[in-house]
Amino acid sequence: MRFIEEIVVEEFLPTFRSMLAEELRDRGLTQNEVAALLGISQSAVSKYAHGEIERHDAVLTDTRVLDLVSRLGEGLAGGGNEPRSGARGNGSTHTPTRTRRSARHHARGVDAGAVGLQRRI
Repeated sequence: MRFIEEIVVEEFLPTFRSMLAEELRDRGLTQNEVAALLGISQSAVSKYAHGEIERHDAVLTDTRVLDLVSRLGEGLAGGGNEPRSGARGNGSTHTPTRTRRSARHHARGVDAGAVGLQRRI
C-alpha cells in the first residue's frame, strides 16, 4: 500500500505540472516564461514539451483537473488565448493550437496507485 503523499508527489504533481506547462505554451508563452511562472527550470518545461516526463491517465482524463488547468492557464497567461506581447520575442504572429500528446505519451500504463488517485481527486 502506498501513502497518498507518495501518489501525489510521484504521479499527480508531475502530470499536473506538465499539463499546466502545456496549457501555458499553447497560450503562446515561451519555455522561459512558463518556467518562471511555475517556479521550475526551463529544462523541465522542455522535458514536459517533449514527453520525457511520465504522465498518468487517471490525472490526464479527470475533467476536474482539466478544468483547473484551463482556468489556471488563463489566469497565469493574462486571461486571453492570444500570445502575450513579446511572448515570442520576435514579433511572430504564431497562433498556438491545443493538441493532445501522442498516444506514446499516454500509453505508459496506469498502475493501481493511479487508479486509486482517480477516485480521490
